[in-house]
Amino acid sequence: MQWHRIHNPETSADWAISTALLPLSWIYGLGWRAYAAVYQLGLKKRRRFETPILGVGNLEVGGSGKTPATIAVARLLAGKSIAISSSAYGSPSSRDASLVEPGLGLNPAEHGDEACLIREELPEVALILGRDRVRAAEIAQDEGFDALILDDGFQHLPLARAADVIMWEGLSRNRRLLPAGPLREPAGGLRRAAAAFSDSGECSYLKTFAYRREYTGLRELLTGQEHPIEWLRGREVNAICAIGKPRPFLDALESLAARLHRSVVLADHDDLQSADIAPGHAWVTTAKDAVKLRGRANVPENVFVLDMRIRFCKEAELSDWLNRTLLP
Repeated sequence: MQWHRIHNPETSADWAISTALLPLSWIYGLGWRAYAAVYQLGLKKRRRFETPILGVGNLEVGGSGKTPATIAVARLLAGKSIAISSSAYGSPSSRDASLVEPGLGLNPAEHGDEACLIREELPEVALILGRDRVRAAEIAQDEGFDALILDDGFQHLPLARAADVIMWEGLSRNRRLLPAGPLREPAGGLRRAAAAFSDSGECSYLKTFAYRREYTGLRELLTGQEHPIEWLRGREVNAICAIGKPRPFLDALESLAARLHRSVVLADHDDLQSADIAPGHAWVTTAKDAVKLRGRANVPENVFVLDMRIRFCKEAELSDWLNRTLLP
């Protein structure tokens, strides 16, 4: 089942499947409200630590740019001793929480694709891998880090944070809870956030820091040889990705004047080991998917990585806010 089609319906059939799943969404919603009420009523206390913690998350599942935004925030905090907590989704490292020192190599099968992407982009930053975010905060405090950034932890209520930032793209047309829609929790959860990162306009509910996706060039997957972004202009290419929301990636290729011959879209976090990547036209993939394809046997030579960075429109203002919020 292609969940991105159900969560972002494009056809009447997509909407029909979403509607059929509504009873499960109602059950999910009851479960979420009970979970949240435990903390709202004080029946359980959120754990607090001396180490300042920033959460980067979202109301919706997948594909909103949380990991690239986490990387961008860490770059703005250069000069500070920062650790990043990643859930290591879908890998053995997702259990508990463990520190991975800077410079140590990771592989997606053992550590998850997002953790590998962070390590590739920020080799000098320590990672704490695993779903136990409270344990991650304990490790960060014991190790004496100046701050901890949670990549995708907005719904993790047991751990208190100095601030949460959400990725804001506006609310989807499909505003249903999982599994019928993309919402992890009701939209009222926005009240827990301190700010929003947005590439699609102001969030009227929160202080908003605008950003843009900056496509900086291409790299050959196997050799690392770099090519300017203009390399795509007028070139017929195939696209392959396994991300939560593939449409921005595919749209980016078209906006960069590539001629899209074929697109292979797989479920978020798919390991891509069985994907059909035939020789012929050049293949273009995302940086997150590249960490998985690199370890695959018999990868064609003509696979290219489209490099993307999040660039905040007012970096100085955001940097000042981060320092006041996390490092007063």
